[in-house]
Amino acid sequence: MKVLWLSNAVLSAGDKGVSGTWLDAMAQRLAASSRLMLSNIVTGNVSEPVSRNSPSIQQWLVPSSPPGKNGLPCRKTVEMVTRTIETQAPDLIHVWGVETWWGLLAARQLLNPSVPVLLEIQGLKGACARVFAGGMTVSEQRNCRYLKEILLGRSFVKDRKELLEWGRFEQEIIAGCRFISTQSPWVASWVQAANPDCTRFDVELMLRQAFYDSTPWSPASPEPVIFCSSAYSVPYKGLHDAIRAVALLSRRFPEIRLRIAGSIQKSSFRQDGYVRWLNNLCTELGIANRVDWLGPLTADQIVREIQNCSAFVMPSHCESYCVALAEALYLGCPAVTAYTGGTAWLASDEVTGLFYPPGDEAMCARQLERILTNRELASRLSCNARTGAQERNNPDSIIANQLDIYRRTIAKSSD
Repeated sequence: MKVLWLSNAVLSAGDKGVSGTWLDAMAQRLAASSRLMLSNIVTGNVSEPVSRNSPSIQQWLVPSSPPGKNGLPCRKTVEMVTRTIETQAPDLIHVWGVETWWGLLAARQLLNPSVPVLLEIQGLKGACARVFAGGMTVSEQRNCRYLKEILLGRSFVKDRKELLEWGRFEQEIIAGCRFISTQSPWVASWVQAANPDCTRFDVELMLRQAFYDSTPWSPASPEPVIFCSSAYSVPYKGLHDAIRAVALLSRRFPEIRLRIAGSIQKSSFRQDGYVRWLNNLCTELGIANRVDWLGPLTADQIVREIQNCSAFVMPSHCESYCVALAEALYLGCPAVTAYTGGTAWLASDEVTGLFYPPGDEAMCARQLERILTNRELASRLSCNARTGAQERNNPDSIIANQLDIYRRTIAKSSD
């Protein structure tokens, strides 16, 4: 069975420490299967298709050009992409995500109609646009406009508008695909609303090998340490809520630390206005020396951070699945999370994690305090979280399910 991925990343066995880690983890496991031949196409800074093979996976970089008003890049780029796809002669095309124009090729029937297309929903820009500001006031939003935003003509209003505009193309992609995989019931509800007649499959995401090889969480630091991560410096990820919650906790726990993973902090004018505002917020709240900006971390580094922290917090206002939370739960780390879409699938309130309403830093702080002060609660959450995650994110069952989805999609496509 020859499966071609249309994705947003060059696949590698290495750990790049950026978003989309499940793609590499899944690809390496699938490529090791004798029942499947995997190839991948991704856009890049090239003028014509270029081969970028890795062990067991044939890969191509195709020209990257900005989409036009119709959502697609120029005709020349589309033709180069479709020709490259034809040379692979796949039995099935797996489109990863609706965040880019890959899915429009299928929805507008620009691909070989004899080759079935499986669309997998990763995130929904239209849904993120609805909570883009993450509960920030208008005044706070204005204070996030610094030199970078002025030079590039950016603003919260413009960024939100772009997400909303792409949301229309997301709906077109979902409505135009017959076979769709969803990573949580929340995502499934959006698919059901846009395309009730599609054939839908439930999937789970693969974690990186370091998490499967690790030992369970146990509190190592005598001081309270809260760990979280954010792949993007956008307000709907809710880092300001986590900072405010830790500021509240610092009254009772003056030695508390908040450790934030992710490529957030930049130098000089490359710094996003939102992150500059976060730095100022830390100073205003008196916890600038209590917040550690860790930068991008590898899987091994994240494992060590989680194993050494007291609790994990996930403050995002919109999540379709949240791999960072899945990783923490797999290690058995007590987690506090905003109740947003996919997080309700990964955790169960008072059983495997503690929930709070998105944007409610007071409730977030209270839930974290419960973990910090109640060892029995922390232990119970840890045990339940790891047990559930070991079943949910089991690599063998994930691969078996993925291969079955591929077979069923190919079989059903001829009906």
